[in-house]
Amino acid sequence: MILFALTFILSAFFVPASVIIRPDYFIVFLIALSGLISHRAPIFKLASIETKLFILLSFFAIISLARQVLSLSVSPRDFMVIIRYVVYLLAIYAGIGTGIKVKKLGILKFCVFMLIVVSVVVSFVQYFNIGGLNSIIIPIYGFENKYEILQSDASWRRIIGTMGNPNYWGFMLGASFIVSYTMCFQRKYIHVVPALLLFVSIIMTGSRTALIATSVTALLGLFLISGNERKLSTKKIGVILGGGVIFIMLYFTYNLFTENYFENQDRFSTSNLHTLDLRMQWWSEILTNMLQHPHTFFVGNGPSKLDTIRHGDNMYIRYLRDFGIFSLSIYLALFYQIIKKIRVISRDKQTRFKAFSSALFLIFMLLLIFDMAADGWFNVRIAEILLFNYGLLLGGWYREREEKKI
Repeated sequence: MILFALTFILSAFFVPASVIIRPDYFIVFLIALSGLISHRAPIFKLASIETKLFILLSFFAIISLARQVLSLSVSPRDFMVIIRYVVYLLAIYAGIGTGIKVKKLGILKFCVFMLIVVSVVVSFVQYFNIGGLNSIIIPIYGFENKYEILQSDASWRRIIGTMGNPNYWGFMLGASFIVSYTMCFQRKYIHVVPALLLFVSIIMTGSRTALIATSVTALLGLFLISGNERKLSTKKIGVILGGGVIFIMLYFTYNLFTENYFENQDRFSTSNLHTLDLRMQWWSEILTNMLQHPHTFFVGNGPSKLDTIRHGDNMYIRYLRDFGIFSLSIYLALFYQIIKKIRVISRDKQTRFKAFSSALFLIFMLLLIFDMAADGWFNVRIAEILLFNYGLLLGGWYREREEKKI
């Protein structure tokens, strides 16, 4: 089971999005099937609400797709949304089954740490084109024409990592930063170094969405993680002072990058609001179009992959546009259930999963904030990893409670 779990995470992290037949889909199915055969009752019990909500999401997605079929504007790719929901639910089942069955998660913890190291290495290799490896990495994980500038030594703009997109890679770096950040609260100060390098890497992606979301989430974590602990004020002061030192170091580091390597030097300038203005224009056009066709507020317009331009860059507006107000409400209810359960576990003073639950809670909050200007929830590679870990937490906590009853 643990070997399958490791293979799943590595497949989701490294296999390019361009691969149509994805190994992580099959692996998560096998893990979930194995878990259901062994622990069907607790899995359905622990994920009963999530299962119902995913069924409802699928139902309203089918209604939206039916509208597209009637209007003769449907593409086979539009039905991917149903597959996506199935994979997401299987990821939760797989995580729960793994958490119940596997008592020692040391290998998974080591895998997470190594992925953090790899994330930093990939970021710096791409940014500085060490050994000319971008000529190999970019064609695999990105679009050669779009990111051809990254394959030369002429100038630099952004890094895309293994996600093929600077914003998605920025989110993964942000999630890794949150893990290291949380570990620092657990007095594992060895994570200070990767946390600093990860934050620098986020800057190198050029993703303002990831940078802002990570910063806000870290600030939120300052109060939530240590909210019920002693020596709260000392920890806060230490983190604030540490943050000040990091800010000073980043200032000089950022100047070095922008002066010698970063092509778009004004990307993080408050005067550079072009993309924000463009996004607000897209959102306004989406809402205006829906007001002209009020029924779309209920049934949505569908994914409409045939359309040449389907801008959104806001998960909540995208849900409203594509699947209607009911789907948006169900998605928010699902998100609420997830963070509520994680928060309950993080407040359990006797659990061994306190650090895990605290980090996962903040990562889901990171996604919540990130998706105000992106659509990370519909990036299967990101969402399936998060949902697997959510299920892993539920399964591990369930097993822990059952062991205490014996």
